Amino acid sequence: MPAVNKCFLRVTTIWLLFFPLAACIDLDGESDTDLDPQSPQTLSDEASDETSTEDCAQNPPTDYNYTSGQSYFGNNNWIEYIAGDLPIIISAPHGGELTPEEVPVYNDGLAQDGGSQDYARATAQALYEQTGKHPHLIINHLMRNRLNLNRAQEDDNFNNPQAMQAWTEFHGFILQAKAWVDQACGKGAYFDFHTNGHEHGYNELGFLLSRDELNLEQAQLNLLASDSSIKNLASDTTQSFWNIIYGPHSLGIIMYDQHEVLTIPNARDIPFAHDYFSGGYNTQTHGSRDGGEVDGIQIESHWRYVNNGEATRLDYSQKLASSIRTYLQYWYGFKLQP
Repeated sequence: MPAVNKCFLRVTTIWLLFFPLAACIDLDGESDTDLDPQSPQTLSDEASDETSTEDCAQNPPTDYNYTSGQSYFGNNNWIEYIAGDLPIIISAPHGGELTPEEVPVYNDGLAQDGGSQDYARATAQALYEQTGKHPHLIINHLMRNRLNLNRAQEDDNFNNPQAMQAWTEFHGFILQAKAWVDQACGKGAYFDFHTNGHEHGYNELGFLLSRDELNLEQAQLNLLASDSSIKNLASDTTQSFWNIIYGPHSLGIIMYDQHEVLTIPNARDIPFAHDYFSGGYNTQTHGSRDGGEVDGIQIESHWRYVNNGEATRLDYSQKLASSIRTYLQYWYGFKLQP
């Protein structure tokens, strides 16, 4: 692979927030995480009946000063943003390993989401291999017990200025990525990557709806579309909300049926009684429940898929990337082809 291409620069605008960016690294070259190339999955090119297939207009905001595939860092290199040119945004808030003395432990009971940064990078790489374009990827390098980036500022390490600057950088990068998607594509999807250790062994897709709500009858579930993190998608299709969550083109069924990856919610397990994370602050803030054109889904991948050896993690990441690509092709009408 080519040598790392590094460049040093300063960028001053992150959604009206100002902080220095330390460096940028070409993602197509070598990086800190070595990923063995995998062959792209064979994917369905079927698009939604409601929309025609199309690429993003690729007309980004005039104040967007990033190059796709390059990595940009905030102050102290604690927060990383790999710029993209897909209508897909991925964040990994709980996979960091840094323990700087200037950011003391805030909550020692918070464990790292083991493998979440690794599978976020691997999924982003797989999407690039499958489409020839990069998703937007935002990574926190601080340990979760020092900075929990799936919480509001006042519920986090609020009294530490450097922690709060990192919080601002992390969410500012997501907002920059959303601004790019809004301008260049008109709509898109945000995925917040985590790792779960529940005994059931399933991956969990969070839409801001509880397990009891997802177990409701079709007619009742359809009434909850506006309470979900995919409100914009639900309002942009003639299909029912139940069909988005449980139908043959739902993300859970794509993962479960096409790739044999255990995932809830899915139409094979209704009602389900599994332990379940419905989505946190990031999905609430950056999904479409409270407005906007970017939908949000929290993905809690089970540790057996991401912390059970590199080969298993890379295989799962390829399948997850393929599932996300198929999901966006059908529901959003994007080509997402090389």
